[in-house]
Amino acid sequence: MISSFRSDALNRRLLVFVFVALAVGNALLIALALLVMWRAEDAAAGRAYCVEVPIGSFEYGPVTRLRDLLAYSMRAGPGPHGDYLNFHAVLFAERPEARIVKWGQPLYERFNWSYRRLRFVRITGQGHAALGDTPACTPVP
Repeated sequence: MISSFRSDALNRRLLVFVFVALAVGNALLIALALLVMWRAEDAAAGRAYCVEVPIGSFEYGPVTRLRDLLAYSMRAGPGPHGDYLNFHAVLFAERPEARIVKWGQPLYERFNWSYRRLRFVRITGQGHAALGDTPACTPVP
């Protein structure tokens, strides 16, 4: 009877621990998604912008809800040589001079989400083969 009591108490403690761990983990995931939203607005600096996340290895799709910015949605796929096939998320921000069309000039600045720096970092050069110069999403101010 005493061992049964100890077992029940241990099971309750374990259940409480798992519940708290899941609650804290989910809170951190949501906090990170909100940070990504805030950093996107910061990087866009008042310009029209939109964010895309990888869907598959060679394609990006627009962020349409907060759930798209959770860490399990923003994963870079590993490449064959220790590199990555895509970015965690890409921010497209309208260039200030985008109203004047210039031949050969992309109309958007592109930024990559960096988990290391916890902010969007400007992409120089092509970036990845799957990443184009124009977004699949519609930039909004």
